[in-house]
Amino acid sequence: MRLKDMNPEITQALANFQALDRELVAEIIAITELHRNTDGGSRPFASELSDIGRRSYTKSVFSLFEALSYAMKAWALEANSRAKRLTRAEQVLAAEDTYVLTEKGHAERRQAHLPALNNIKFAFHVLAKAYGVDFNLAVSNDGWNSLKTSRAVRDRLTHPQRPSDLQVSEAEAAAVTHALLWFQQQLSRLLHSLVEALLQKREQAALELEGRRSEKADLELLAPE
Repeated sequence: MRLKDMNPEITQALANFQALDRELVAEIIAITELHRNTDGGSRPFASELSDIGRRSYTKSVFSLFEALSYAMKAWALEANSRAKRLTRAEQVLAAEDTYVLTEKGHAERRQAHLPALNNIKFAFHVLAKAYGVDFNLAVSNDGWNSLKTSRAVRDRLTHPQRPSDLQVSEAEAAAVTHALLWFQQQLSRLLHSLVEALLQKREQAALELEGRRSEKADLELLAPE
């Protein structure tokens, strides 16, 4: 059984997500190519970027993290409409909602502001759970540490207090690259787990159906004329 044998809705959801990922990665590549100072030598990638390039690169990578985390949560909500595995709290947070009481005593919906790193963890968790997949995000390695370091750089760029806050060092840009590679590796692991689980479920359902058909045929043979 192959990917084409899966539910068309799931296949389309996976294709849409992968297309979004490719588009965002293409944007990052385009930005880096625009700001690279190449001289034909073999230098580390981060050292080939101009100051503006390292700044733009950092922002675009975190735009990818935010966009794909949002898309993963939206995908999880769509899957949950069928499987009903998510708790009410998980559904509310996946929709990035929160609720407050107004002075008139009315409940009012507001957009939730989720901590960036926790939001990434949550996006992976909620998508895996929506499909009943046991998935552990690797957060005890250098990739996750690079993500934490890079997030501080991104925050500094978006809320600068002095001109020096806009500078991104080669080491910081290298950490951003490590964070991006970590994210893509984790995403690849999760999508592979989802596909494997769905194919196994489809195969099991086909075997059960075949078993019921065989049982019915046996009963018909035993039935009196």
